[in-house]
Amino acid sequence: MAKHLVKFITAYPMGFVPHWMPEGYVPESRIENDVLVFVDELPKIGDIQEIEGDRWTVIDLCLYTPTEASKSQTESFCVAVCTQDGKEYSRSNWHDSDPHILYIPILLSGDLPVADDDERVTLWGLVSDVKNIDAAFYPNWETQFIQWFELSPAEPYKSAQYDQVALCWCEQVELAIAA
Repeated sequence: MAKHLVKFITAYPMGFVPHWMPEGYVPESRIENDVLVFVDELPKIGDIQEIEGDRWTVIDLCLYTPTEASKSQTESFCVAVCTQDGKEYSRSNWHDSDPHILYIPILLSGDLPVADDDERVTLWGLVSDVKNIDAAFYPNWETQFIQWFELSPAEPYKSAQYDQVALCWCEQVELAIAA
């Protein structure tokens, strides 16, 4: 399995409507999409990434490092904001002022869950309290352990929207069938 989990946030140009949006949709601001990918090497600002068939330029990075040793081989979590033209823009904070914990369920095999109706959409959640983490997006997923990441203090980040990141390593279990 790759060493780093990256949440690529792709920001489309103002007024552009991607093919996967409903017909007739009129955006009020830039449309952003996110794609979670395991990679061997972290992206760098200025890197060109091929994401969902389009070329994107990384304009901002936000690195999260593990809080302690873990059973997982994942060395870091990174948010990489990308635009097609490589120009920076002012991102809106989509979340309220509560502390934010991003949690991502992952199978022990390294597979990320996807929405039943759109395999382009990776499932994740956002909570303000650890006790509200629910990795059970699927009824037969059971959390085996959680790997915690905190914002790396190396430098200030424009795109830091999470206080912590929790990778919820899960196993698929057989459901008991009621008789």
